[in-house]
Amino acid sequence: RTPGLEPLMRINVLARSAKIIGEGDLDHTVNIDSNDEVGDLAHTFNAMTRNLKEDRIQLVEKEKLDQELKIAMHIQQSLLPKSLPVVNGYNFGAVYTAAQEVGGDYYDFMDVRSNGHSRIAMVVADVSGKGVPGAVMMAVTRSIVRTKAAGAGTPKDILRSTNAIIQPDMKKGMFVSMF
Repeated sequence: RTPGLEPLMRINVLARSAKIIGEGDLDHTVNIDSNDEVGDLAHTFNAMTRNLKEDRIQLVEKEKLDQELKIAMHIQQSLLPKSLPVVNGYNFGAVYTAAQEVGGDYYDFMDVRSNGHSRIAMVVADVSGKGVPGAVMMAVTRSIVRTKAAGAGTPKDILRSTNAIIQPDMKKGMFVSMF
């Protein structure tokens, strides 16, 4: 019990506390210790304030994660080709739509030199799994494929050497499908 506080005074304390909480002070605690309805209401206010504070923290974390996913999506989009190759007799087109904000889908066009000839190589790949882990593995795969393609070789050589580099470090159950 809160000694000396009459019911009307306890209601005034509750009303002031409600105003403080309503103005955003979620650290405020209603200090009424009585075994009546006003005491029950004070305990309810304190529980509500704790829940609101926890929800606010979760909302801030969710907004932070959403912002990070938007940045990851922008980075992933920037890794896709900016333009399509121009080759007489061929028309190229590409559409990319991620299943989630980010993922492991990947396509690319590269100039590959083999036996003194320059060829356009087209790569389409998908990393198992979605989300940020898939996007990270896609970025790594892209870098390795582009590095190997710049060093000349057949598509078979490029894919084999890419696989030899990627496979030992892949998480169990993760893989890249690529052609």
